Amino acid sequence: MLEMVKKYSFTIPYWHQVGLSLIQLAGIESGMRMEPFYVYVGENLTPNVSTIMQLNLHGDLFDLEAKLGKIKEHAPGAHSSCSLMIALTKGNADLLAGHGTWTGYNTMLRIQKKFTFEYHKTFDSSELIPGNGVAFSSYPGRLISGDDFYVLSSGLVVSETTIENNNRSLYAHTASRGTVFSWVRNLVANRLASSSSEWAEVYAYNNSGT
Repeated sequence: MLEMVKKYSFTIPYWHQVGLSLIQLAGIESGMRMEPFYVYVGENLTPNVSTIMQLNLHGDLFDLEAKLGKIKEHAPGAHSSCSLMIALTKGNADLLAGHGTWTGYNTMLRIQKKFTFEYHKTFDSSELIPGNGVAFSSYPGRLISGDDFYVLSSGLVVSETTIENNNRSLYAHTASRGTVFSWVRNLVANRLASSSSEWAEVYAYNNSGT
């Protein structure tokens, strides 16, 4: 992932947004530690696996633990949360969405976040990304929702109802190289997509299997 960022972040929108996501993550870590945590000078991007990164890897870790045999049993529904209800108003004039995050009391430290980033599609582009504004439920230290509920300036509402992988044989298709973690793909899809089909296409690109 880092090699692709170094090579293409100045010319390809996808990798530009991946790089910006990692820089944003580094900023949170640097602020918490009160010291530089990433080195970012031109094409030089050197990350460290950190507690903040692990917070954002939360969803990916469930699949990684199962793939690496770090959990003895995978009980259906053990990590499930989130349900969504949607409804169209009369004449399809508007879309109403309601989200419920049913989960443990240890997740009660929830924050409503609203970001507006004047990010451009590439380093040299004057065109702003479609999803430059986002409102979402989240938690301290996370760039993503975790609840998976976003309202974007592109006009999209992005959410999900958890569908877990209970077929362990599918983990044989996951790869550690040439892929991008789910939380990063989520951010990039939110930023670049102007339609639901575009969102799915961007999110599926370099799928890590998590």
